[in-house]
Amino acid sequence: VLVNLAKKDGLVLARENANAAVKLLAKQRVKPNFGNAGAAETLFGHMKSRLVARDPLCHDISLADVLGTEDAEALAKAAAGGGGGDDGNGGDIAAHMKGLHNVDHIIEHMQELKEVLMVA
Repeated sequence: VLVNLAKKDGLVLARENANAAVKLLAKQRVKPNFGNAGAAETLFGHMKSRLVARDPLCHDISLADVLGTEDAEALAKAAAGGGGGDDGNGGDIAAHMKGLHNVDHIIEHMQELKEVLMVA
Protein backbone atom coordinates (compact mmCIF):
# COMPACT_ATOMS: atom_id res chain seq x y z
CA VAL A 1 0.00 0.00 0.00
CA LEU A 2 2.75 2.45 0.98
CA VAL A 3 4.80 1.80 -2.16
CA ASN A 4 1.73 2.34 -4.32
CA LEU A 5 0.87 5.58 -2.51
CA ALA A 6 4.44 6.78 -3.08
CA LYS A 7 4.36 5.88 -6.79
CA LYS A 8 1.02 7.62 -7.19
CA ASP A 9 2.55 10.83 -5.81
CA GLY A 10 5.72 10.49 -7.88
CA LEU A 11 7.86 9.56 -4.87
CA VAL A 12 10.29 6.70 -4.28
CA LEU A 13 10.08 4.49 -1.20
CA ALA A 14 13.03 2.09 -1.05
CA ARG A 15 12.31 -1.46 0.10
CA GLU A 16 14.31 -1.13 3.34
CA ASN A 17 12.42 2.06 4.23
CA ALA A 18 9.10 0.40 3.34
CA ASN A 19 10.04 -2.50 5.65
CA ALA A 20 10.70 -0.03 8.48
CA ALA A 21 7.27 1.53 7.84
CA VAL A 22 5.64 -1.92 7.95
CA LYS A 23 7.29 -2.53 11.34
CA LEU A 24 5.79 0.73 12.61
CA LEU A 25 2.37 -0.32 11.35
CA ALA A 26 2.76 -3.73 12.98
CA LYS A 27 3.33 -2.05 16.35
CA GLN A 28 0.15 -0.01 15.85
CA ARG A 29 -1.89 -3.08 14.90
CA VAL A 30 -2.50 -4.09 18.54
CA LYS A 31 -3.97 -0.72 19.44
CA PRO A 32 -7.75 -0.39 19.61
CA ASN A 33 -9.52 0.94 16.49
CA PHE A 34 -6.60 0.07 14.21
CA GLY A 35 -7.40 0.06 10.49
CA ASN A 36 -4.81 -1.19 7.99
CA ALA A 37 -5.51 1.16 5.09
CA GLY A 38 -6.24 4.17 7.27
CA ALA A 39 -3.09 3.67 9.33
CA ALA A 40 -0.99 3.26 6.17
CA GLU A 41 -2.44 6.42 4.65
CA THR A 42 -1.89 8.36 7.87
CA LEU A 43 1.71 7.15 8.12
CA PHE A 44 2.30 8.02 4.46
CA GLY A 45 0.95 11.51 5.07
CA HIS A 46 3.42 11.99 7.94
CA MET A 47 6.25 10.66 5.76
CA LYS A 48 5.38 13.11 2.96
CA SER A 49 5.20 16.02 5.42
CA ARG A 50 8.66 15.18 6.78
CA LEU A 51 10.05 14.81 3.25
CA VAL A 52 8.74 18.21 2.17
CA ALA A 53 10.01 19.84 5.37
CA ARG A 54 13.43 18.26 4.82
CA ASP A 55 13.76 18.99 1.10
CA PRO A 56 10.80 20.16 -1.01
CA LEU A 57 12.52 19.11 -4.27
CA CYS A 58 13.46 15.59 -3.15
CA HIS A 59 11.44 12.57 -4.33
CA ASP A 60 13.14 9.85 -2.24
CA ILE A 61 11.53 9.08 1.12
CA SER A 62 14.34 8.54 3.63
CA LEU A 63 14.41 6.40 6.75
CA ALA A 64 14.26 9.61 8.79
CA ASP A 65 11.04 10.51 6.95
CA VAL A 66 9.59 7.10 7.79
CA LEU A 67 10.64 7.04 11.45
CA GLY A 68 10.17 10.73 12.11
CA THR A 69 13.56 11.15 13.69
CA GLU A 70 16.95 12.60 12.88
CA ASP A 71 18.53 10.62 15.73
CA ALA A 72 21.46 8.87 14.02
CA GLU A 73 21.55 6.06 16.59
CA ALA A 74 17.84 5.25 16.18
CA LEU A 75 18.19 5.35 12.39
CA ALA A 76 21.22 3.03 12.46
CA LYS A 77 19.39 0.59 14.73
CA ALA A 78 16.33 0.56 12.46
CA ALA A 79 18.46 0.18 9.34
CA ALA A 80 20.25 -2.80 10.90
CA GLY A 81 16.98 -4.62 11.40
CA GLY A 82 15.99 -2.67 14.45
CA GLY A 83 14.15 -3.71 17.48
CA GLY A 84 16.30 -6.56 18.78
CA GLY A 85 18.29 -5.85 21.92
CA ASP A 86 22.02 -5.37 21.94
CA ASP A 87 22.48 -8.13 24.51
CA GLY A 88 21.87 -10.98 22.07
CA ASN A 89 18.89 -12.16 24.09
CA GLY A 90 16.21 -10.00 22.51
CA GLY A 91 16.69 -7.05 24.82
CA ASP A 92 14.11 -5.94 27.34
CA ILE A 93 10.81 -7.43 26.20
CA ALA A 94 8.71 -5.00 28.24
CA ALA A 95 10.57 -2.03 26.72
CA HIS A 96 9.98 -3.31 23.17
CA MET A 97 6.26 -3.70 23.82
CA LYS A 98 5.83 -0.47 25.79
CA GLY A 99 2.76 1.46 24.74
CA LEU A 100 0.98 -1.51 23.20
CA HIS A 101 -2.57 -2.09 24.34
CA ASN A 102 -3.55 -5.09 26.48
CA VAL A 103 -0.34 -7.13 26.16
CA ASP A 104 0.66 -7.69 29.79
CA HIS A 105 -0.04 -11.44 29.56
CA ILE A 106 2.05 -11.67 26.39
CA ILE A 107 4.98 -9.87 28.02
CA GLU A 108 4.80 -12.21 31.00
CA HIS A 109 4.77 -15.30 28.75
CA MET A 110 7.64 -13.98 26.61
CA GLN A 111 9.75 -13.33 29.71
CA GLU A 112 9.09 -16.88 30.91
CA LEU A 113 10.17 -18.24 27.53
CA LYS A 114 13.28 -16.05 27.55
CA GLU A 115 14.27 -17.45 30.95
CA VAL A 116 13.78 -21.03 29.73
CA LEU A 117 15.89 -20.38 26.65
CA MET A 118 18.64 -18.70 28.67
CA VAL A 119 18.89 -21.79 30.89
CA ALA A 120 19.00 -24.15 27.90
